[in-house]
Amino acid sequence: MTDHQRPDGSTPITLFDLVLEPFVAPCRSLEWRIGQAYWHDRGVQAFVMQEVPNTVINDGVRARAAATVFLANCREAEAAGTLPDRIHIMELGSGLGLFARLFLDHVAELSAKGGLDYDQRLTFWVTDLSRKMLEDQRDLGLFDKYGDRVRLAVCDALTLGRPVPLDAAEPVEIPALQLILANYTFDLLPFTLLLRQDTQWFELRVQTRIRDTEFAHRICGLDREALLAAARAEDADRDPRLRAIAPVLDIERAYFPVDIDAIDPAGRLRAYIDEHLEPAIAANPGYQVRISWAHGALDALDASVAQLAPDGILLFNDFGTPTLQASLEAYGYRRFGTSTAVGLNFPLLDFAMARAGAAVAIADADDIAPVQSRLLSRRPLPATTEVYADAFDNGPLRHYHDLVDEARTAARDAEGSRADALYARAHEIAPWSWAILAEWATVVNQLLSDYPRGVDLARRALDINPFTSALAWNEYGDGLYNLAQKPAAHDAYLQATRVNPEHPRGWLNLAWTLAETDRIDDAIRAALRALELDRDDDHRDVLNTLIKELLERRADLRATANEWLAKRMS
Repeated sequence: MTDHQRPDGSTPITLFDLVLEPFVAPCRSLEWRIGQAYWHDRGVQAFVMQEVPNTVINDGVRARAAATVFLANCREAEAAGTLPDRIHIMELGSGLGLFARLFLDHVAELSAKGGLDYDQRLTFWVTDLSRKMLEDQRDLGLFDKYGDRVRLAVCDALTLGRPVPLDAAEPVEIPALQLILANYTFDLLPFTLLLRQDTQWFELRVQTRIRDTEFAHRICGLDREALLAAARAEDADRDPRLRAIAPVLDIERAYFPVDIDAIDPAGRLRAYIDEHLEPAIAANPGYQVRISWAHGALDALDASVAQLAPDGILLFNDFGTPTLQASLEAYGYRRFGTSTAVGLNFPLLDFAMARAGAAVAIADADDIAPVQSRLLSRRPLPATTEVYADAFDNGPLRHYHDLVDEARTAARDAEGSRADALYARAHEIAPWSWAILAEWATVVNQLLSDYPRGVDLARRALDINPFTSALAWNEYGDGLYNLAQKPAAHDAYLQATRVNPEHPRGWLNLAWTLAETDRIDDAIRAALRALELDRDDDHRDVLNTLIKELLERRADLRATANEWLAKRMS
C-alpha cells in the first residue's frame, strides 16, 4: 500500500511526492512501456548475463527435441503431399538466438543421419521485436554457418506475416510457415490480471508514482514539471532519462470493477469462466479467485496458427500455471531486468485455442515440468503428435533436471566426486547440452584438479556453443593455464571477454596473463574493469591485491627505466 492511515484513523498521509501516471492497465503503464525498451537497450546481454534466466531453453535439450518434432512433421506433411519444395519456418522472439542456432545444428545432424534433405530446403526467419537483439546475433556470427538459409528480421508476434529483414527498410510478405517456434515470448505480451470476489470481477490497474523528485532530478536532470511531461509523452518508453529512474519508480496496485464481456468481446474468456471456473468456485464458496487473462498471447497464437501451412505446427515453451487449481492463484507478474512478464494461464489458453478450432497437444506430466510446452496445428497430425509426446515427455525431462540440480548442490558443497558422477549421468541423457559440459568442466577443474579432463569437457562445450558462454571459455583457459599452456589460456580468456564483456572473471583472468607477459598497463586496465564489473564482490579481495601488486610493479619498472635513462644521459 502507498497510503498509510494515522493511528487515529484520520486522513491518510501520502508517502509519495508525485503521481507520474494515474491508474491504468499494467500493459498500458509507464512501467510496462519502459520494460519493453529494456530489450532494445540490452540486446543479447540480457540473456548472456542471466538477467533473464534462459539456460533451461538454450542448453540444447529442447532444441534437440524441437528438431526431432520438426523432422517428423516434415515427413508427415510430405506423405500428405502438402510439404512445399522450399520450407519456411520462423522463431518469434528469438532473443539470444542460441536456441535457433542449436535447432539448426540438430536439424542438419538428424537430416544427415536419416538421409533427408529438409535442412537444405529451409528458409529460417529468425525474428525479434528488438533490432538490437538481431544485430547482436549477427555480430556474434551465430548463423554465419548457414548463410542465406537464415534471415534475421524484425517482427511483432501479433503481425508475424510481414517481417522487416534486418538489411531492409520495408516489410516483406512471407509464405505459409511449416513451423513456428516461440520460447519465453508469449509471456511478454499484454495481459490482464483478474480478481473474483463473490460474483463481481475486478481487474488489476497500476499507478506510477515517484517518492523523491529531488533524487530523481539528480539521476536524470528533470524537475517535477519536466518529469510529468516526459512520463505522459507518447514516446516515454524511448526516453533514456525515464529509463534511468525506472528502479526508483513506485508502483501502486489496485483492483477495479470490470465487465468480462467488455474485455473479451469474442467470448472465449466468458465461456472458460462458465465451463471451468464456475464449477471450481461453486465447490469452494468464499474462495478468492485470481487469474491471468493473457489476451496478447492469445492474439499472437491466433495469428501464428493463421500463418501456418496446412500441416504446419506451432511449438512453444513458456512458463505459467499448468493446472486449473494453480491458475486460480495468479497474484502478479514478474520482473526480468526492467521488463515485465506474466506467467501464462495454460488451461485458459488450451481451452481458447481448442474452441477456436486448433488442435492442441500437451506433453505428459506437464504439471511437473520446469517449463511448459505446447504443440498447436490447424488439424490433428497424429504422427507429429506422437513424436512430440515422446520428445517432450516431462517424466524423463524432470529426471534429467533433478540430476542437474543434485549435481549443482554437490558442487556447491564441494563434493567433487559426487558432482562429477551426477554430471556424467546427466550428460548421458543429454550429450548435446553445452551447459552441462561447461558446469562439469568447472567441477573437474576446480574441485578435482583434473586439468586434462577439464580442458576436454570445456572444449566439447565450446564445440557446441562458442558464442555466448564466458564460463566455458574461462574453464577452458583455466585448464590450459594449469597445464602450462599459457598463450592458449590467454587467448581463451580474451574470448571470454568478447562473448561477454560484462563478465568479471574473464577480465580478472586476462589481467593475470597480461601481467605474466609484462604488459602491466594492459593488466591494470583489465583488473580495473573486472573490479568495476564485480558487483557481487566475488573477486574483490583478489582484485585489490592484484591491482596493488601491478601498481607496485609499474612503479618499479618506471624507476628502473628512469635510472637507466639517467645513466645513459650522464
